[in-house]
Amino acid sequence: MLGRVVDRRTRAALSGRIVLIGDRQSTTGADGAFGFENVPGVYDVAILDAKRDVVTIYRRLTRRDPLLVHGGAPEKLDVYRAKHSAKLFGSFTVGGRPLSSGAATLGFFSPTLAALADPCAVAASAVPCDPLALLWNQPGQLDGEAVAIAIQDRGTRAADPSRSTAALSVWAVRRPLTVTPSVAPTVDLALAPMPARRVRGDFRVPAGRDVSTLIESYRLPLPGAEIPLRRFDHEGLRGLDDELPDLGGLGASLCVTALSDGDGTASTTQCGIGTAPITLTLETPPRLTAPANKAPLEPDTRLAWSPFAGGVQVLELLGADPAADRPDVTIYTMEATASWQQALAGTPVAFPKGCSIYEVTAAGHGPYRSIDDAVGPAGLGAFAPPEARFSQSAPITVTVPRWPRAQPGTFEARLCHYPYAQGIVCDGKTWDGFPEHYILSAINNKLRAFPEFTKAIGIYCVRDCETARRFMKAYSEYSAAHPGFDDKQPLDMESC
Repeated sequence: MLGRVVDRRTRAALSGRIVLIGDRQSTTGADGAFGFENVPGVYDVAILDAKRDVVTIYRRLTRRDPLLVHGGAPEKLDVYRAKHSAKLFGSFTVGGRPLSSGAATLGFFSPTLAALADPCAVAASAVPCDPLALLWNQPGQLDGEAVAIAIQDRGTRAADPSRSTAALSVWAVRRPLTVTPSVAPTVDLALAPMPARRVRGDFRVPAGRDVSTLIESYRLPLPGAEIPLRRFDHEGLRGLDDELPDLGGLGASLCVTALSDGDGTASTTQCGIGTAPITLTLETPPRLTAPANKAPLEPDTRLAWSPFAGGVQVLELLGADPAADRPDVTIYTMEATASWQQALAGTPVAFPKGCSIYEVTAAGHGPYRSIDDAVGPAGLGAFAPPEARFSQSAPITVTVPRWPRAQPGTFEARLCHYPYAQGIVCDGKTWDGFPEHYILSAINNKLRAFPEFTKAIGIYCVRDCETARRFMKAYSEYSAAHPGFDDKQPLDMESC
């Protein structure tokens, strides 16, 4: 089989990722490709970043040519860390004359571009816009394409604010461009008029929800090449009836996205829109049913949710700062339940260290008949799929216990622990007149750190004042008989 791995945000090829099927391993090349021989009829795939801090799991695939998306934080570059940088100016003309009305936007897109600043925009005139800052690592010369769009808004045609309506005049150009590091060229861009098209559509939303945002954009078959056109924010939007430019001559697809916020989020996008009316369908967001919010996360903790209709289910466990000992995990499956133990069995991914905090969400992508459809050429990794529905639950938070769950009957099973500096105040007084108090976290951590001492005094867990007093008396007597036994007690600063 031969598959590819691309970034789930930009669709750029991801090189250097580890791909696992069973006990076999491959590494993606510069084009994101990987290969295996003699793959089982049904198989699971795990994709790992080189640091093993970001993991994506696909359950029960059968395709021999999967196009897999993988997450992870985008590479962050700045002028002090990037190996190469350049600035790009644009000079816009229409029919040989400087653009005199509307506003122009300049973008630059390259398969090898690691990061770039926001596209520059300017009230069109003979004065070029502020430079577009480009930052990248490899290669030395950056090959890509410059895209410029100029828009003149001719005003709204309808008085109903619940429907997005407008009329535009648009000029645009797309041209290959090579950028050399440390230069600031002004690119002469001769804009051509684009034909207009009327786009009409309505929304189909779950009961009790409304569309509150509508976004119109264009997508090119290049990584990250999404060009925003307009955004409407209004509660209770009912549909759209717009005159929009047709950028098909530039190879761009017109995309319309409707969003609904509330208890979870839902969105739907259609691309390649023609002249026929469209219906944008939003699906009910899943709802996490297990575990409860703020519950502990163990390897066998069952995570369950109400299923997303008509598509692939997605479970995400994301921490604040992923690392090899607390990785971010995304699971694509057709089931509405999963566990860490089940999904990552047989992989070299470690269960998170104690006190790791995760935000958990359940989501869905559609419309797909199967997970093989979702990893096909028109699936999750496509630049401009004809239709893409996405819904996501409200998040919950779970925490990995500081210590693994103990086996019944063992020494560890009799212990207890408390968060750092947690104590108890009793009804007595100390020798200096202060209220009698005990730091339960320190006491119980000492019991865990010194098993021989704990077994000798016969106290395994301190939760109340009476047991705390017994512990202090036993500790004093044991210390007198075994001076310095706890001199090397591990420092305890964990807060969970």
